[in-house]
Amino acid sequence: MHRPVLATTLVLAAVSLTATGCTTTVEPKPTATASPAPASVSAAPAQAGGATLTINGTALVKTFDCAGRNVDLQANASTVTLTGTCPTVTVNGTGNVVTVETVTTVVLAAGSTVNSVQWLHGSPKVEDSGAGNVVSQGSA
Repeated sequence: MHRPVLATTLVLAAVSLTATGCTTTVEPKPTATASPAPASVSAAPAQAGGATLTINGTALVKTFDCAGRNVDLQANASTVTLTGTCPTVTVNGTGNVVTVETVTTVVLAAGSTVNSVQWLHGSPKVEDSGAGNVVSQGSA
């Protein structure tokens, strides 16, 4: 039966501290600061039996091997180099610089702006539904 005594003691201590001018300050917990999301890369089966390399991120500076896969780049302000053969490279985002070794089709999706895509080999078909994009052949 010590609980009533303990509760009474705690209440009296709190009243005593308040009466003597003592206060208690509770500091809020620090919050975590947001950091850029890391790159996300996945390979999913494509409808035609191949695979699609999906690259997501912001401010990436990365090199990926297409290995015969289509590429779906969903990024902003990134520099991406794609080695090997990529049947189709689709760019969704703004301010990306993409270099592709070999590509058959380059697609700049609607809403994609101010992207630069260079290919090194071949003569790809270019579908640009965005604005302010530049697609050109670079030198190997």
